[in-house]
This record gives sequence, structure tokens and C-alpha cells, in this order.
Amino acid sequence: SLTQWNDRSNAAHNAGPSGGANKPTYVTPALNGYGAVNFASSQNLQITNTTWAASKGGFGMFIVAKLNTNTTGVRTLTGSDQGGFLIQLNSGVWTTTAGGGTGTVTVTADNSFHIFTQLFDGSQTGNANRLKFRIDGTERTLSFAVGQTVGTTTNASTSKFNLGWDGTGNYWLGQVAEVLLFTTAQDSTQVGLIEGYLKNKWAL
Repeated sequence: SLTQWNDRSNAAHNAGPSGGANKPTYVTPALNGYGAVNFASSQNLQITNTTWAASKGGFGMFIVAKLNTNTTGVRTLTGSDQGGFLIQLNSGVWTTTAGGGTGTVTVTADNSFHIFTQLFDGSQTGNANRLKFRIDGTERTLSFAVGQTVGTTTNASTSKFNLGWDGTGNYWLGQVAEVLLFTTAQDSTQVGLIEGYLKNKWAL
């Protein structure tokens, strides 16, 4: 059982099971000789006091993860207490949220490891430029509801970052190998370097 997933930066934004219960497990080897964190039903991790994620004009999430056997139903990879930073799968439809906006795209799910990337840049113009979603280095065209606008900053009240669930249920039911979070926007060169690092490390 995993009691804490340590932040490798100097900020020590460590993730722990919500309420100290429902611990995921560490499994090794999982991929390319490295271990990963396995999330089963009701198991989760959460980073609290996430002022570093609030009111940000740019953000980037790069996550290596896979589903185990169940790709149906609602499976949440990441989220927050304010509904942002969401990467969620519901029967083949991926939903991603940031800046108060929600984009969706249909991509068939499987049980292999992938690199999931969410990019938010509130300085850009238009929903498609402010919020982007990529799988294995390929940008997916998001659909936005009519009248919906992706804002210029992340939610000012964000206080919790969830991994492996949405904060109330809808668990990932799979493995997460690596999580990289950036509190600024990344340009195309930086995105390529980060995804290239993950691809080489995990042999994807």
C-alpha cells in the first residue's frame, strides 16, 4: 500500500490517500523496468493546499498511465475540487477541463500505457488555443459546447488536486507511472521535449 507519493521538486507537494484510507498500491516492474502506482476501486491520491494551481494563466499536465481491464464507465485520471484539471474517460469520450472550459474528443480506449497531456494557456485567443489535449504526442481536436468560453486563468478557489478519481467517485482503475505538473504554459518546443523524455524513459 502506498501512503504517500512524494513530489520530486523542492516544493514537497506530496500526494496521499484522501482521509488516509483507500490506499493505492505500488507495483513493479510495470513498464520498462520501472514501477507504477495501481489504482483499484475507491483508491485515490490527493494533493491538498494547492494554492500553486489557483489563478494560473498557464498550466501543463503530462501523465503516463494506463487502464487495467475496464475501459467502460467513467474513469477519472485527474481532477480538482473545483472541477478543473480534469482528464476523464466515459465510454470512449475523453473530457478535459481548465479555465472553466470543457473540451471533449472521442478516442478509443485500450489497456496500454499512454502519455496524456493537458495544456492550458489563457493568454491565447479562442477555446482551441487555450485548452489542448494530446495522447502520445498527437493533439486531439476538442469539441466545445456552443457559448462556452475557456477562461484566462485557472479557478482561484482550487485547493485540492486529485489523482485517480474526481474527488467523489469515478475511479481510474489502472496504473499511473509518472506525473509532471507545470504552473506555466509550455510552447511547442517545450512540449516536445517533455513528451520525448517520457517516451524514452518509459519506452513508449
